[in-house]
Amino acid sequence: MRQTRKYRDENVVVYETGSSLKRRGTYGTVISDKADRGETMTDALMEKDTLALQHSLSQPGDKISVSLSRKTAEYLLQFTRAKVEGHEVIVTHGLNEVTPTEAALILGISRPQVRKLMEKGLVPYRKVGTHHRIPAEALRAWEETERNRREIALDRLADLQNELGLF
Repeated sequence: MRQTRKYRDENVVVYETGSSLKRRGTYGTVISDKADRGETMTDALMEKDTLALQHSLSQPGDKISVSLSRKTAEYLLQFTRAKVEGHEVIVTHGLNEVTPTEAALILGISRPQVRKLMEKGLVPYRKVGTHHRIPAEALRAWEETERNRREIALDRLADLQNELGLF
């Protein structure tokens, strides 16, 4: 089942997805660098933790010791937990755009189905040369629209079933 987990005070949104991925025995996790406006991690704290990690990793040896803020540690835990559980991790950055193939993984549908959604205008996209790019936010919007459409259809079906006495 598709779910969205949002982490308070962090700048991360995690999606666990993938009916098409289930066929291969794995799920996808997307971590986007844009969360709801009220849920941001302090930039200075992240910068400090990033510098501490970079410094520790620049030292020789297989093990490192670094002190991180609790928020950063929780953020890193989401990456490592997803990998350990066999999830595919996709990190979006910059313009938060994905390819149709990545969009298919996120939505749990086939790439040709994503292309059909694009052609019908249900999912906006832009072309970069001959390549298509889809805003990650557009995928969330489409999922929400589709979820609402399905809920309405199921409510109508339940009403019809009750009306006909088919429990």
